[in-house]
Amino acid sequence: GFRSSMRVAIWVGGRVIGVLDVSAYAPHAYTGDDIAVAAGLAEHVTLAMSHQRLADATRKAEALRERAANLEMLDGLLDAVSGVLDIREVFDRVSAIARIVLPHDAMAIAITLDHPPRLRVHALSGFAGMPEAFETPMPEPHLLTDPWEYRILDYESEPAYADSPTAKAGMKSVLC
Repeated sequence: GFRSSMRVAIWVGGRVIGVLDVSAYAPHAYTGDDIAVAAGLAEHVTLAMSHQRLADATRKAEALRERAANLEMLDGLLDAVSGVLDIREVFDRVSAIARIVLPHDAMAIAITLDHPPRLRVHALSGFAGMPEAFETPMPEPHLLTDPWEYRILDYESEPAYADSPTAKAGMKSVLC
């Protein structure tokens, strides 16, 4: 239903990145005098968009700095475990370093065993009162044969894990 329109290019870095479009229902609503006003508005929009781009670039740079810091932290983790023959000797330290980038209350390393399907827990951190190493039934034996990369479980919606040592220790969710 618009009958008049005036468009002004928004330029950044020598190229048009947008258009300020001013429209009216009345015909012949704009004259040459209105162009100066619209051009001034476009300059303000250009400035705001430039600030937005600068803020986006700043956020991106901060994210890259955070990633670099995380990689440095992981290098520290590698230093902590290199040369160690038994991961259990340094697992509390591994957990503490990993907590910086992946908040958690407890951490464990387990290997899978086939017959019968079960897990052998080799290293623990944050599980008070549990033995250093133990075996437990595998709640989902198909995970031994089906391809998977990770699992995120909420124990309240996963009845197969109700009797798991992790759930009995009071944990409510797990990332495997």
